[in-house]
Amino acid sequence: MVQLLEIDGKEVLRYKPFRVDVALIRATFADTRGNLSPEEEAVDMDIHSMALAAHNSGGLVIGQVRQVLASGSLHPRSVRVPGIMVDAVVENTEQQQFYGLGYDPSISGSRRAPLGAFTAELPSKLERRIVARRAAQEIRAGASLNFGFGMPGGIFGVIAEQGSADRLWLSVEQGTHNGRMLDERFFGAARNTDAIIPSIEQFDYYSGGGIDITFLGMGETDANGNVNVSHLGGNLVGPGGFVEIAQNAKKVVFCGSFDAQGTKLAWLEGRLVIQAPGKVHKFVRQVERITFSASYARRTGQEVLYITERAVFRLGESGLALVEIAPGIEIERDILPYMDFEPEIGVVRTMSPELFQ
Repeated sequence: MVQLLEIDGKEVLRYKPFRVDVALIRATFADTRGNLSPEEEAVDMDIHSMALAAHNSGGLVIGQVRQVLASGSLHPRSVRVPGIMVDAVVENTEQQQFYGLGYDPSISGSRRAPLGAFTAELPSKLERRIVARRAAQEIRAGASLNFGFGMPGGIFGVIAEQGSADRLWLSVEQGTHNGRMLDERFFGAARNTDAIIPSIEQFDYYSGGGIDITFLGMGETDANGNVNVSHLGGNLVGPGGFVEIAQNAKKVVFCGSFDAQGTKLAWLEGRLVIQAPGKVHKFVRQVERITFSASYARRTGQEVLYITERAVFRLGESGLALVEIAPGIEIERDILPYMDFEPEIGVVRTMSPELFQ
């Protein structure tokens, strides 16, 4: 399915074309000639590329829309899939913009809302809030930022709380640029966004080095600094756009909990207390699969951080280096017993107590 090639002295992967029999795509409107417009959707969803793949394979293209309109009703600029490529249209008048959310024009970009009406919520879970606040300390004015799904989504609330969005350029792989980014089940969309482009074109920007700092989740990390998010516990999760983003950003900030399954934490009297450790170690001797290559990062000179609620690590020349711990945390008691390897330990700072309030 994938062929390793060398072009101009550089190794590349060629993903071979395959036949697409059916493309199921979605838009907001269709006209009676089959033209599709996603103008009130949250993101583009690459419907043109999917339709083109199926059509060029001799397959079927089926579009679901909220409403069918008369021919000529759609503005030509809003049509994303021409009717010549569409074989059938299904009208679903109860179609929603999101799971349990009706159509919001400030999310589709057709209207702008006063954002003061929407509370900027910080993550409710303690470790997620700590990681989001610590990760936000890596942000610098004027930077082009990317955010991955999961733990990094909590940083949106910190940015909104600080009122610093106007000094940054925010983007996510779904094609959204700027605005009040949404988290959790609404991740990928934003209110009052500046632009919504196809995800494929977004990745051309990312692959070209357009990201200054990316904030990504981490499933497990090993002694060398490799990260695995694609094959966990024997289950194939899939990397999504993680590989292109992680290996092409100038700086990578991995965000995740220190361990998993059963962890209980509390912030008491100015210190972080580990009430119960997690059953699963996330810092392992060797990851099950390499989704992020630490050796490649070293060759390209990437700056890489690994931020958890109780410790911060940096990618060093020979492996992970412990650089910060939370107030109240002891390395011998709360860090090393729950790692499958010992990191480099030099000068270790204490994380700011303000992150834990």
